[in-house]
Amino acid sequence: MKRKLATARSRGRVSRRDSAAAESLHGHGLHPVQAVVGTGLMGADEARELGFSFPNFGSVSPGQSTGRLLHIILRDADHACAHQIRIMPTDREADILFDNGGERRIPASVLPALSMRAQRIGGRLGWHVQAIPAGTGPALQLIRKRVASERLHPADWSGVLDGFRAEPDGLLIVISPDAYVSRHFLAKYPLVESMDEWRESDGDKPVLYDADRDDGRELALHAALSGRTTVALMARSANDWWRPASEAGIPVRVVRSRLTTLGPAWESFQV
Repeated sequence: MKRKLATARSRGRVSRRDSAAAESLHGHGLHPVQAVVGTGLMGADEARELGFSFPNFGSVSPGQSTGRLLHIILRDADHACAHQIRIMPTDREADILFDNGGERRIPASVLPALSMRAQRIGGRLGWHVQAIPAGTGPALQLIRKRVASERLHPADWSGVLDGFRAEPDGLLIVISPDAYVSRHFLAKYPLVESMDEWRESDGDKPVLYDADRDDGRELALHAALSGRTTVALMARSANDWWRPASEAGIPVRVVRSRLTTLGPAWESFQV
């Protein structure tokens, strides 16, 4: 295995990092062909040329196995109109969770190869892919890429977030943001978590506050009342703590998501 990968590196076909990853997968029990062909590291013809032997894997070839599984997962996500996929290892199985409530299960043993395959080609298939180390294997988070010309996500349809980003002003409150909204609308704004950071912020750009915390709501309210453009994030609804800002004539917009049997729904209103 090592000699074959060393030969592939000397020919410029694989990087040292990918070679080390394939060796690690092999060390954790994957067949050499699964580690190099099943993960998409190289094609079957390249592997045969380097001397890798191909056992009988049944009706699905090692090159197709993880690729086919990834295709099925993404196809199901398209059918369910999901914008986020989480793949979480448990014991012998892994849960595939869609943000609209759909669920699948796969063997946890395929996660290392699936992780490499998803990171290698997920971007070309329209997904941001993040692999997170977990106790029994890598956890995966896939977030659908946003195409500006397409209104695919319910939060896009109202135009509230796009309008705020184009001309930010007042207080924007986002309740239960999902990964899609967090990545595509909120990621560029810095998070302020203390009074010292609050004092240091110049007020020229919107900043985020954790409104699930009492001190976070207080900082956000003071920021809005002082004329700073403010974004407050909440995992759940609370009382109308933003009312003093509204009563002071400051524009207050609330964008809230909720999960329905048909998928995520977003509602927005101005106080």
